[in-house]
Amino acid sequence: MEGEPEWLEYADPSQNRYRCAQLAEGRLAACLFINRNHELPARDWLTQLFAEPRLDAKARMSLLAGLPSTAEDD
Repeated sequence: MEGEPEWLEYADPSQNRYRCAQLAEGRLAACLFINRNHELPARDWLTQLFAEPRLDAKARMSLLAGLPSTAEDD
């Protein structure tokens, strides 16, 4: 039996930004990015996240930020 999906959300109404992601058993199942200037995260990076068997806390924060983490983030 599968558990309930987990939702991650970030909203900044003053900048007209909204991001959300759905995780199924820790794995990225879906994501949505809305931004006033129509900038989207790099598709290659998102593809890598979808391929991960489980997103750790760092990857989750990075996803909500809409940017890949860097070595300096460690």
